Amino acid sequence: MDFFNDLQHLATASQAKRRFALLTLLREMDCPFMLVRESLDGYRPENIMVRFQEEAKLRFVIGAHYDSVAGSTGANDNAASICVLLAWLRHALQFPPAFPVDVVFFDLEERGQIGSRAYLKRFASEDILAMINLDMCGVGDTLLLAPSLDMQQSESCQPLLKADIWSLSSYRLVEELPPSDDRSFAYAGVPTLSVSIAPSEDVELLKEAVKAWQQGQLPATMPSIVETFHNGSRDSIETIEASAMQKVLQGLKNILKLLA
Repeated sequence: MDFFNDLQHLATASQAKRRFALLTLLREMDCPFMLVRESLDGYRPENIMVRFQEEAKLRFVIGAHYDSVAGSTGANDNAASICVLLAWLRHALQFPPAFPVDVVFFDLEERGQIGSRAYLKRFASEDILAMINLDMCGVGDTLLLAPSLDMQQSESCQPLLKADIWSLSSYRLVEELPPSDDRSFAYAGVPTLSVSIAPSEDVELLKEAVKAWQQGQLPATMPSIVETFHNGSRDSIETIEASAMQKVLQGLKNILKLLA
């Protein structure tokens, strides 16, 4: 699968060009989408949504933000995740999922999860069964899964957390990942599963870094994965690994098979 064709279009520091590239790719796929312009806290996010089984009331959400911080090409944060979601969409358009789902490309995650908060303002959180969030999915060999407390306690989501269902060579359940759009849903009481990938040697360091950031501190040792986003020294297309995106895609397929 040629993830890099999409990545070349999406990994740009210009937010307008990123949005245009994503819309162009969706049109080339003949994918029916909605460009939903919102207004929240003085911002005007533009979420892009693809809805399967539109008539259904209860649904799942799969999301990934398409914006980046100023000056960053956002190759790993978060164009790689968008490439994974586009790959899944191409398959889903031919073989639609057996359950209602909104695929949402969120805007302004980097400004405080503005896009996902606006989505929840428009669509009632009680109508959402669970949310799966993809973020930083382009570098590494170890899939990281961070279920929220609501996800862990939800009977309908319990199958997702059983280790014996994963046909993946390397994955880890972790308590938390760096904040992303899953936080908006978790605060609204929606069960969430945050999905990322990192080098195996970075997993423990990343866990410690997240704890330090939550306390407003710098981690004792910075994980190398940090260099791949927010204008870090390896924040570039050349850093992205097809094998990492493929592993995330397979993980996403596994999750959705269980939901079906």
